[in-house]
Amino acid sequence: MRRGQISAGEYKEAQRIFDDLSKSANFAACRRKPGDASGMGSLGEIIMRLELSGELKENGFVFPEDDVDKIINDFRQTLRSVGIDGQL
Repeated sequence: MRRGQISAGEYKEAQRIFDDLSKSANFAACRRKPGDASGMGSLGEIIMRLELSGELKENGFVFPEDDVDKIINDFRQTLRSVGIDGQL
């Protein structure tokens, strides 16, 4: 609205829609009851749940080797060849 891309009426309508959706979804913490689900939560909470459930123990997807992987493997081979593998 500040940049003149929408009118005041369009802004008010968008604000009204946002407020209605926020009320129906109980976004405000003061409106939620104890035990109500509040969505996914924080990233830390998501990571904790995944770690506790063991879901992160295995990656079932193997990425195909790309040019960067080939270059890294070439450098590792070079380091092994000159006897300094693991020292860098």
